[in-house]
Amino acid sequence: MTLKTQQHESFPQTTTTVPQTPEATPDDATVTSGASDSQDGSTFELWNMSVCSQVELPRYILAYSRASFKICEDPTEGACSDMEAPAPRLRHMLSDGSVFELQGVHVMTRYLAKLFDLEGNTARESAMLDMVFTRTTSLVQQWIDMVYSKPNPRSIDHFERFLEDATPAIDALENILAKNVYDGFFCGDETTYPDLAYYAFISLLLDCHPKLSAKVFSPTTHPASDKLYKRLRGDARLATFTLDNPWKYHTCSRVLGLATVGFLSSDIQQSLTFYTDMFGFNCVKKELHATNAKLGRIEFELPNSPATRLSIEASAGIQPRSVDAGQGCFAFNVANVKDLLDYLVEHKVRVLTQPEHHHWGTLARVYDPDNNRITLIDRVIPKP
Repeated sequence: MTLKTQQHESFPQTTTTVPQTPEATPDDATVTSGASDSQDGSTFELWNMSVCSQVELPRYILAYSRASFKICEDPTEGACSDMEAPAPRLRHMLSDGSVFELQGVHVMTRYLAKLFDLEGNTARESAMLDMVFTRTTSLVQQWIDMVYSKPNPRSIDHFERFLEDATPAIDALENILAKNVYDGFFCGDETTYPDLAYYAFISLLLDCHPKLSAKVFSPTTHPASDKLYKRLRGDARLATFTLDNPWKYHTCSRVLGLATVGFLSSDIQQSLTFYTDMFGFNCVKKELHATNAKLGRIEFELPNSPATRLSIEASAGIQPRSVDAGQGCFAFNVANVKDLLDYLVEHKVRVLTQPEHHHWGTLARVYDPDNNRITLIDRVIPKP
């Protein structure tokens, strides 16, 4: 059984063979760990799942609940620019032939938690578990911002700073666990979806820097968290997925030549001068108003993708800054973000954000004369 999968580390695209659990049936590309009693005959599909631990949580819930599910992937579906990835979504195929589909990681998580009875029994318990889940996903986002999104996500310095900032939140979760008379559970003596979220977060840190993370999640410093992690680490329903790391990371495919991006302008001549002089775009179409030089429509060809166009229009009665029209945003690749930004600053172009360094490259944002936001990107080309 071979699956295309992904994980939270920057590994190249790969195909991983996932060993089947004893309950699994040899259905190609289907992970089966026994059908749920309450969902007999149902199957699930997880589409376009991302790399961070909170997005993996629906997979953890399905694995723990012994549901039959497929991991599906379409790198082009839903992507509308070089920077955007397809939206994660869940498809639930019911035994009567109907299909229920929804998007959004938190929505998917709560739906599966309710479906497989991984929630609290009272309103107070549900509120407490929701608070724990929110805190855990905030920690994951903090890890992404402070560690994963850096040029070198394996840097010990980044990770040590993250642990220093995240320790108060981890201590708070430890205290919630410690208040429960049952060791290693957030609520009562049964696993709930925040248990799986916190377990996924601890696994994320231990995979990134085992020695540093082990000092935090130890029987001495955080005994309740340690018990929760070890309890779920030894669960046979999760072992295949967590121990063998089938969820490999790969970058999304670029989508080029599929769309024309449109901006509004208050002065078409001003826009023509700006994009020609500042970015060197090649104007391939120009339709000017017969009597008003400020009105008209122009179209530029992108340097890195001749098939993708930037269209700008100035029409009477439509103002770029009006509430209903709003501003546009657009991203494109450049050779060197810093050099181009220095040139733009020299020519009085307003800067929205200074260069931000990520593991995949650098980006910065500027405004055009009509307050449209432009993102400049230079990418790190991975070595073969």
